[in-house]
Amino acid sequence: MTKNKLYRRIIGLYDFINEISEYDYYNRASSIAIENYFVFVQYLKENIDKLEAIHYNKLYKLINGHIIPNIRYIQRTETKNIPWSLISNIDEILKNELGSDCWLLFRPQWHFNYSVITEDLISYLKETLYIFFPDDSGNINTIFTNEKIHIFSFPFLEKTNVLLNSIIGHEIGHFYHKKWEQKDYCHFKEEQNKVLKKYYDNLSPENFIDSYNSTEEGMKILNGIYREIISDIYGYFLFGPSMIFSLFDLSEFESKQMLPSKENRYYPSTKYRIRILMDYLFKNDTDVNNLLAEETECSKYLKKIIDEINDYLNKEDDLLSYNSERKMELELFVSSLPDIVKKIKKSISKNYLKYNNTHRLFDNLGKSLPINELSYEPIEIMQIIFTGWIYFKKINDKYIGDEYVVNYQILMRLLLKSLHSSFINKKYKDKDSK
Repeated sequence: MTKNKLYRRIIGLYDFINEISEYDYYNRASSIAIENYFVFVQYLKENIDKLEAIHYNKLYKLINGHIIPNIRYIQRTETKNIPWSLISNIDEILKNELGSDCWLLFRPQWHFNYSVITEDLISYLKETLYIFFPDDSGNINTIFTNEKIHIFSFPFLEKTNVLLNSIIGHEIGHFYHKKWEQKDYCHFKEEQNKVLKKYYDNLSPENFIDSYNSTEEGMKILNGIYREIISDIYGYFLFGPSMIFSLFDLSEFESKQMLPSKENRYYPSTKYRIRILMDYLFKNDTDVNNLLAEETECSKYLKKIIDEINDYLNKEDDLLSYNSERKMELELFVSSLPDIVKKIKKSISKNYLKYNNTHRLFDNLGKSLPINELSYEPIEIMQIIFTGWIYFKKINDKYIGDEYVVNYQILMRLLLKSLHSSFINKKYKDKDSK
């Protein structure tokens, strides 16, 4: 690898970043990310003479394999490609819960998958420069901005699906899980390991290797369950039952119930995740159950959704897989749930779970009216999406074919408009109150 070849690639990247900096992006996350990538590449351009020749090939591969694809993701975050009506509300939630310097960069992808990178993008760029220029760490630390950029991926074809995009609550929950794992999990991880070891020692008293391997696998299973379900629980406190409805919508992609394992990256089944949210959150959510008991059209369709979910959970194949092979892991997890739910609820900065007048919002959707406010009071994102899910059930029951598609599209436009208008309304009210 020659220095000239590497330098040519850096210059090409430098020009490309300059070009995409002129694109139209809805929120500042994309612009901040581009600004910091520009700083990163400019530093490489101006300091290439300091780079040891042994690093030319490594840096060239890093640029091609990671930096360029990551910048291409940012290029896709133009306003036309993202659910922009949703982003302002999500930004507000993120800042309430994680701090004013946090931003989510929404990137569309062709895979049908939702994911978040909890590692801060700017920290990644800093650490990369530290590797190649270890003697200049002091200067490197000062050239980047102070924000934290996290990348959230969503399926491009679902960009206007306000309802399914409530799964974002789970992705934000991963930030809480990361903190929990560092702070709280260590306190009882060792104890759970001891319990598992004793359990498997008793099952295989003559075979130390089997006992050791079973314990190690058991801890990996527990780690996977905590990672996903703690994020789900956090998401419920942000988006309410919409988290359950989203997971239920996704559950049809699971052909059979599988234990968390190396093959599925230790993900618990979607069905088990729904079961936990229903048993430990929905059933204890007094206000939504009061709404469920009302005699309104809204409550009628909410009941239909809940009945479908309960019917789905009646077959306990998700539990059987644990009970037959990993009974102790399930017991350990379930025993820790009450404390986890309590801690997560306490960690949330405000109460997002509001259901007052949901039936009125439902009726307004039936009149093709946006539901951004009632009596001049802005409606929160959680309630807009929750009401949308209930009305979506009515559309599913009432229409088929093209008529169904048209009514679905009208609903999505109403919800997108509602989200954006609610955000603007809240901003003006906040401004007027100061």
